[in-house]
Amino acid sequence: NGSLVFELTSSIDKSLVGRIADCGFYCGKDKSMSGAEKIECKMLGGTFSADITLHEYGETFYACSYISNGTEGNEICSEVKKITVKELEEYVEFGQPVLVSYDRDTKVASVSISYKVEEGVEVAARGVCYGSSKDLSVNGDNLKDADLSSGSATYEIPEIDAGKTYYVRPYLYDGDDLAYGDVSELNAYAVPVVETSEVTDITDVSATCGGKVTDDG
Repeated sequence: NGSLVFELTSSIDKSLVGRIADCGFYCGKDKSMSGAEKIECKMLGGTFSADITLHEYGETFYACSYISNGTEGNEICSEVKKITVKELEEYVEFGQPVLVSYDRDTKVASVSISYKVEEGVEVAARGVCYGSSKDLSVNGDNLKDADLSSGSATYEIPEIDAGKTYYVRPYLYDGDDLAYGDVSELNAYAVPVVETSEVTDITDVSATCGGKVTDDG
């Protein structure tokens, strides 16, 4: 259903079967259903359903429904269906990093990044990798983690020289797998300093004024 919570549903024509004592699903990673997990359900009319959460990204699972009259060995299973769990990146959407501010004295750039995750995705950590190379990952690059309570955060990135090009890349960690956003350029420019000159030669219809750039940043 577009997230990591998959709904399994099965229906039967109760007029074609006798007593149904047990019903549910089998779910596992083997198409033969060997070693599959058994999920017991309750019949509502002629339908039963169950939600399962699958966190193994990029993996394929199989499921089938079953009914039984309670007698050992007297169980009927449906056709086996395939469930494909996409890679973690396909369940996470990162916004474009935005430069919020830059302090030329401390060389600290503030960058805001938003993200959205599908229902069922665990969020153990998130943040940004940054550096002067486009090849960014959580292995050895500078990292900034952030509060997990909302879908956006602002990161203060130090040691950014004005006029030089740096790169940032958002990431999200679910405890086992990593999802990365696109690598974006971070161009920090210092704010120029301009002084207004004294206004002179004031008449009824004119005046002389101007300014001076004391630091072009």
